[in-house]
Amino acid sequence: MAAQAYIGNNTQMAYSNLRISVSTTQVIRTSIYPNGSPAIYMVSLQGVQGSLRSPQDGYVNIGRQQLNESGQRPNDIVLPASDRAVSRTHCRFDYQHCFRGRPLSPQLLAFLMAGHQRLGRNSVFNALPQHLFYYIYSFFKEPYVLWLSDLGSVCGTYLRVSHEVPTEMKRGRVFLIGSDIIIDVEEVLSSPFPTDNAANALLQTLKDHAQPSVRVTIGKMPDSEESTVHKHSQLFVAERPLQTFLIGRSNTCDVKLNDSTISRTQCRIVYAGEKWMLMDGQENKPSVNGTWLSICGKDRGQRQESPAVAVEWGAQIKISESVLQVTWDLS
Repeated sequence: MAAQAYIGNNTQMAYSNLRISVSTTQVIRTSIYPNGSPAIYMVSLQGVQGSLRSPQDGYVNIGRQQLNESGQRPNDIVLPASDRAVSRTHCRFDYQHCFRGRPLSPQLLAFLMAGHQRLGRNSVFNALPQHLFYYIYSFFKEPYVLWLSDLGSVCGTYLRVSHEVPTEMKRGRVFLIGSDIIIDVEEVLSSPFPTDNAANALLQTLKDHAQPSVRVTIGKMPDSEESTVHKHSQLFVAERPLQTFLIGRSNTCDVKLNDSTISRTQCRIVYAGEKWMLMDGQENKPSVNGTWLSICGKDRGQRQESPAVAVEWGAQIKISESVLQVTWDLS
């Protein structure tokens, strides 16, 4: 059932031809259920269809706990209780900004004089074509976006990295590959000095000798069993515009990992446009188990709620052995 959001406040006639139709959100859990098919959860402005959590407050809570100590249901989507890597309440979606229509801002109403009691009938708003009004309104309205937060889980929440669209590598970011191998970005050196300092001989000399590089540590997750997989790798840019480094099981990779859950070419690290970027798999083929970016960051000692990150259409979210895919329709 789709939720329709009208843009406007009490001037219904003026805004009757401008609406945003928002379909339900589908959250598809791709882990295998006993019947062999994924479970599909439908989310609308009224909440998660079939959820027993009350009240519906604009969030989709995900975890393995069915009932808490107070006898309440903390989660809308309950993952298998046998998966102890999933926290009781692991993460949540904030869908409030994905459905709700926004009333026109007072600034825009003042500009159009549409809300003026006496002069409103002469407002330019009444003479604007619908497409032109929507073009103006697009500069004022808040975006429709779905947010994802980790709720201080033990093992983290991860977003899948694309094999086509690069993800920037920043100091402190953590990537997951295979079943439990993590890539910690320890240090990133891109362009250390701006190009307009060429007149300064000392800075230019330093710039020539400070070669862009990225330093990563590759090892098992802290909660995993001890393993020989523990590498410190520092990659330097060669004297050419584009440099690509490969991580995987193949002997041709720059960083070779002997792990059965790693693809022959698991991911690529590319230096381009004075930035270090990471992409999954090969250019025309993603890895089997994916490359995943932690939304929690590296320092998780406090186990606090993570900053919310925007979730794009078709995004996949990994929670231990479960993978959720999010789609919606904005029309």
